[in-house]
Amino acid sequence: MKTDPFLIRPDQTVEIEGIKFPMKYLFRGTLITGQPGSGKTRCILLPLLRSLLQATGTSDETKAGLVIADPKGEFEFVLNDLLRSVGREEDLIVLKPGSGYYNPLESPFYTPSEVVEKIIGFANNTNRNASSSLRSDEAFWANSLRSLLGAVVAATRTIHGELNFALINEIFRKIERFDNPSSASEWMRENHLSEPTVEGLRDYLSLPSDKTRPCVATSMANTLQCWRHEPLRQLTTPTKSLPAIDPIDVIHRGKILLLACTDAAFGVSIAPLLIAIKEHLFSGVLARDKIEVTQDGAIWQHINRTRPVFFIADEFQGYVTPDASMGELVALDRMRSNRAGYIAATQNLASLHSVLGNPAHATRLISLFSNQVFLANICPTTASQASHICGKKKVKDVQRQKSRQMAPPLIFRAKQSERTTNQGSIIESTREVPRVDSSTLARMATGEFWLRLANGKVVKGKSKL
Repeated sequence: MKTDPFLIRPDQTVEIEGIKFPMKYLFRGTLITGQPGSGKTRCILLPLLRSLLQATGTSDETKAGLVIADPKGEFEFVLNDLLRSVGREEDLIVLKPGSGYYNPLESPFYTPSEVVEKIIGFANNTNRNASSSLRSDEAFWANSLRSLLGAVVAATRTIHGELNFALINEIFRKIERFDNPSSASEWMRENHLSEPTVEGLRDYLSLPSDKTRPCVATSMANTLQCWRHEPLRQLTTPTKSLPAIDPIDVIHRGKILLLACTDAAFGVSIAPLLIAIKEHLFSGVLARDKIEVTQDGAIWQHINRTRPVFFIADEFQGYVTPDASMGELVALDRMRSNRAGYIAATQNLASLHSVLGNPAHATRLISLFSNQVFLANICPTTASQASHICGKKKVKDVQRQKSRQMAPPLIFRAKQSERTTNQGSIIESTREVPRVDSSTLARMATGEFWLRLANGKVVKGKSKL
């Protein structure tokens, strides 16, 4: 492999099935596309993870920090052995029921208004918010819900000094017991609630008690319902016996966070929880030059700014951020300058168009991945993208043109004419066709792939597994 003279660390290289390239290319995003059974995880993601760990070593300052989303449960069984082989088994943190919890409301990057939107988004993504049947599409009902939720969140912070779904629901139930603003005045005064918080609660308690207030209360109750169900209840509720998961540890201390909680349970999707962890990591990476940390109240110091950090997202179409103002669409083009990379795998590119709901956003998201791997697939959208970025190849067409000779006159035909052996002149032409097209992807076997690197090089590979 020819060395790029502009690389800061040309000695740090990774490989996929013998194809070596600079690790720095991974900071530009890597997208792996292949239908089920094509080998995305076993033939691409796992070998790439091993190579990445070997390239970054075990130094406390330079070892890679990783967040691995494992929706199919394939990483959990091999990751312990893999980390042990590279001397990093002590860095593993696992998030699953009974092993730890992550409170999505504790992120220091959220403003009070963003916390409200996150709670509403959490409920909407779990399909547990029944407010849609209560005309939540109308401005009055939506604003009433946000006003009440904002006041309850502020009251919870003031009274308890912390924020989680259980405490928010507890404060809401207390407020529900008051019949009107005057009956709640003493309670609000004893708890030293701020004037905006008091005003928001009074607006709610002043609503007509026959229909309007019960409708808003029902919408609020359904918005807070999601934390009660498993596995979300265990995964998001702080417990003294379990450690709290902090994505900042991945950036500062080089931890490896395995999200092994992605199996569906009790009909509740935990996609919003994965989105919250992902956006927490993105915020930390993009603001790592402004973050300071301390341990046990000791001296404050800057967070590690040079450690390579990667988010490995298998089947990421299930938890891609649909909002174009945040998530992948915002972070991907800025992660490179912060030594961070996003490695994502999906079954086909048409699913991204469906999730994002906007062809322009889906096209932009796909284009932000400078490294793209294509395995066996029958999706037309995937084939179109592969044809577009994998370049063209020249094929030679050979045509034989028979010479045009006039038949002899009948008077000279003594016998039946024999077939001529003259094949005529040979015409050769060259044309360009896509190097990879729909038929190419459809014929590929498990483990075969085409790789388009950030420097524009296109390579064909095959797994030995």
